[in-house]
Amino acid sequence: MEDTNETTKYDDGLRHGGFQAITDVPLLIIGLLSLLTNVFVIRVILSKRSLQTSSNMILVSLAVSDLLTGLVTVPLIVTCQVTLNLGVCITSAIFIKFISISTIVHISMITIDWHMFIVQALRYYEIVRKRYVIIVLVVSWLVISFLALVRLSWALDVNVTEDYEVKSEENLFNYFCLGLFCVLFIVNIVLDSHMLFILNKQVSKIIKNNLTRECLAHENRMRSNKRRAVVMCVLMLAINAILWLPYFSLDLLQAAEHLSVVAEYVIMNIRVLSSLLNPIIYSIGQRTLRQAIRDKLRFILPCKQTNEFKTEETPLNQLT
Repeated sequence: MEDTNETTKYDDGLRHGGFQAITDVPLLIIGLLSLLTNVFVIRVILSKRSLQTSSNMILVSLAVSDLLTGLVTVPLIVTCQVTLNLGVCITSAIFIKFISISTIVHISMITIDWHMFIVQALRYYEIVRKRYVIIVLVVSWLVISFLALVRLSWALDVNVTEDYEVKSEENLFNYFCLGLFCVLFIVNIVLDSHMLFILNKQVSKIIKNNLTRECLAHENRMRSNKRRAVVMCVLMLAINAILWLPYFSLDLLQAAEHLSVVAEYVIMNIRVLSSLLNPIIYSIGQRTLRQAIRDKLRFILPCKQTNEFKTEETPLNQLT
């Protein structure tokens, strides 16, 4: 059955059931931080109309996917490790793969969106409409959910005498998830490379054209924003690949016996960090969202103003 080795591997030294603070508390803390961070980002975007762009709708959808890590995935992982219940561990493993596919699909959509903005700048707003983006997001969620439910139905409809068939289904699903992840990973690399190439060509074009100082400043600012967005896409892709690919490899090769207890624990659980790092990366990478988050934090955590600031805000007619 799916990830049955997850219930037995703990018998080799890492787990014997029961709550263990040294392994479970860090997971719960990361899950809580992931949940709070993504809820906060969603609230910031949805509370400000100017932020409700088609691009940010993709970020909201990714944040929903990431908050499910803190809301569902982490509790399932901890419950599996505490109870060593086979059904819980199977559900946990399937949901983890659901989140991994959802994450790479959303990162791909963000990359495609920015690629169209850079390559098809003049026609971008004509091609990319919010309603089209929402339709694509809904379809993506439905397809990914359908795949996860099909795999869950396979796991629940199991006869203990059909071990070979169950193993084949497990490997089929695992290879499918890894294959889809790798295909989208390669597509993202190609698109990111093309965007960097286009931006470098734009720099050469700006240098050749003797633009006025105002035009040059505007072009440099636009190019800087685009480059920051591309770096954001590359960083998110790299981090998720680093966190997820070792897990897929370990799951498929079933090479846990060749790893130390600590290495196995890190590979099996560090993947949840992606759901905390994603909102931090794209919040820093997008200027308008970063400013809105900063304003919201100032409102939530008001700082005491110094006399200097108070003097600057005093009307001139009250100073005379």
